[in-house]
Amino acid sequence: MKALKKPWFNLFIAVVCLIGFMSLSQTSVFAAGTGGWKWKGDAGVGFAYDTNVYKLSSTQSARYDSNRTSDGISGRYKDMDSINDLIFTPRFRATLKREGMGGGEFSLKPSLSYNIYSQNTEKNYFKFGLEMTQEVGAHGLAGLALVYSPSIYKKNYLSGALDGDNLPSTGISTTVIQSAEEVFTAANYDKASATVSYGFRLWKNEAKDKATFEFDKVSAHVLAGYESKTYDDPFAIRDEDNLFAGFDLDVALYKSMSLTFSYLFKSVDTSVGKELLLRDEPNFGVDLNGDGDALDLSVATNQNVDRSRNMHTFGVKVSARIADGWKGYARYDVRFASYQSAERFDVTRIDRNDTRQKVGLGVKGEIAPQWTMALAWTLTHNAAARDGLAITDKAEGKSYDKNVFSALISYRF
Repeated sequence: MKALKKPWFNLFIAVVCLIGFMSLSQTSVFAAGTGGWKWKGDAGVGFAYDTNVYKLSSTQSARYDSNRTSDGISGRYKDMDSINDLIFTPRFRATLKREGMGGGEFSLKPSLSYNIYSQNTEKNYFKFGLEMTQEVGAHGLAGLALVYSPSIYKKNYLSGALDGDNLPSTGISTTVIQSAEEVFTAANYDKASATVSYGFRLWKNEAKDKATFEFDKVSAHVLAGYESKTYDDPFAIRDEDNLFAGFDLDVALYKSMSLTFSYLFKSVDTSVGKELLLRDEPNFGVDLNGDGDALDLSVATNQNVDRSRNMHTFGVKVSARIADGWKGYARYDVRFASYQSAERFDVTRIDRNDTRQKVGLGVKGEIAPQWTMALAWTLTHNAAARDGLAITDKAEGKSYDKNVFSALISYRF
């Protein structure tokens, strides 16, 4: 098993144990009686077919398919065994409930899942979760959710260059890097997040006789949180400290359907620091390798990069009952990402604005007593644009497309 980053893992376990001790100390048994716990659980297995697990652009996909000898030497696609993959995800969740503060119901929901990639086995990873909710008043629900995933393999990135070209008369390296001289290393990261939320009802139609499509109620849900991504060496420059906040507004129609509007703001903060880049000197008019001219191509140079960005995601979702015990939905999300880099050689991100669009369809319903099945399809299109900047970095993924077809079967007990 891949090594876990101990600080985050220990913190997560400590929080889970502390909350569990505080809760269990109030009662000695899991009983349905007054003051005791009621519990239930659900276990399931998910299947997902992802057509682009590494989010490669069309140009990168074409290079992947070409199986260049130089890419095999550099390790560019080492352990990236397939662009598409079938992902198998067993999962388990328990729900423990008891009377909480003010007489409202308090619940704990620990969960565990393991993503198993049938072809890209390096991408297998665990996901640990703990969700707590407390009823507030007649129509409010406060929540805290903690999620931790250790050692997620993203893909391989440039980490070094082995220059074999030397000026024969002086022995001075030209540092002009050929494709086979590039060195790629696997990028793995730990991901942890904490989210606080509060849901409440804004309005309720109190009429006794409502038409099928008449407004029934309007509810809101607000959230805020922190997310961390911590990369293994040598990619610490990619570490992220992210703050996010958003809301959902749900408009329900009597007995038929609901319409949900959502917004999420996310600030991605990364360090500004040195990273190995390959750059063409004529694009900058700078002698990057010290050989007395500014004419060399694909020169290895350590320069500042900045991956910080602000993202705004807007969404709309329509849900409806389509049959007895079955519901369906259609949703659309669009995310605008604005990169903040002002570093001269960081051409991947200067003046870069991405627009990611997602379209999704899904159904969920009972297939037998205590058995539930959910089916979904999601199409993602990400378009990257760098207005006014002609120089591009061919090594980084920019625009991409992907489809995900998924199914989940779960059993309640």
